Order: sequence, then C-alpha cells, then structure tokens
Amino acid sequence: MFDELIDTPFNPTPELTHHNTHKLISYEQLQTAIANLADTINRDYLPILSDTVNGTKEGKSEIVLLCVMNGAMVFCSHLLPLLKFPLQFDSLQVSRYGDKDKGGELRWLKEPDIDLSNKHVLVVDDLIDEGASLMEVVRYCNSKNVRSTKVAVLLDKKTSRRLPDAIIPDYSGLDIPDEFIFGFGIDYKNFYRNLLDIYSVKNS
Repeated sequence: MFDELIDTPFNPTPELTHHNTHKLISYEQLQTAIANLADTINRDYLPILSDTVNGTKEGKSEIVLLCVMNGAMVFCSHLLPLLKFPLQFDSLQVSRYGDKDKGGELRWLKEPDIDLSNKHVLVVDDLIDEGASLMEVVRYCNSKNVRSTKVAVLLDKKTSRRLPDAIIPDYSGLDIPDEFIFGFGIDYKNFYRNLLDIYSVKNS
C-alpha cells in the first residue's frame, strides 16, 4: 500500500520516497512476535488469578491493561484476543512528538478512567525509544497504589539515546535499529497508522 501511495499525487508526505524508506518489518513477522508475547504474558498472568500467588494469599485479583494511545492501538487490537485471562481495558495518552519527528516536552492528553488502586496493571505501548514517556507512565501507575506494574512493548529501539534510568520492558516483541519508523499504528506526521507493515526512514 505504501509503495503504491508514494508514487501517486495523493502522497501526503512527498519527502518520503523509494530511496529514503524501506520495509523494516512485515505484517507476518509482527503477528509472530505478538503471538510469542501473548504466550509469555499468559504464562505470567494466569497464576495471578489463582487464590495463591507465590505462596501468599491475595484474595481476588484484577488485571487492567492500559493501552498507550495512539501508537499502541493496533498492537493492542491484535494482542487482546490472544490473552487468556479476564482483564479490564483502558487507555492513556501522552505525547512527545505531535507533528515533529523528534521528542519534545512530555504532555498528558488523557489519564485512565479506571481506578487502578489494588490492581495489577499491564501497560502496552508500541515501542521504547529514549524511555522518557514510559518512565512517566510507570511512575503514574505506581502512584495509584497498584499491586504491580509491568510493561509490554512491541518494539525495542536500540538507541544510544536511551536514558540511563529508563525502565526495562518486562515484555518486548522485536528489537529494531535506531531509525524513525511508521506503520502498524505508528504515525509519520499523523499519517500511515493504517499500514499493515512497519517502514523505516533511512538515516541520512
């Protein structure tokens, strides 16, 4: 779809061409990675719902999946049907990009509506880059008296810009190089979230 689009007058981002973009991850590779993530998450979270966790009586446990919008919405829509335990779903939204391609000041656009107190929270995000946004999200969750906070990301960008105190995701699907990416829910200047594959803008 993207390869066809950039050859037409309808291309909303003419600066992207066949010469400076390439397909980084196919839809099939993404599906395999998400299935593997779901298997690992199921293995870890199913025991939480039992009467005893690590030998300690916890009583009734509730799990909340928090989707970090808008980038993780497609990832979440593929992951959710593969999770084999009861969960509550909510979303939050923070932004460091807007229509820019470099991170800026973090802004909270939406907080979760669900009361997170005394619940196990699984934060689902599209990727970890520098790590600033996820640090703030985890800090927010932990401030709500949760039982636990874990993070699942589809992509782990291997970058030298990662903050020294950045969190390490509990679940990570695929490692990617330090390149600007878009597709599969991730945007480029607010376009291309609808692409099934993930593309990369080549470093100049």
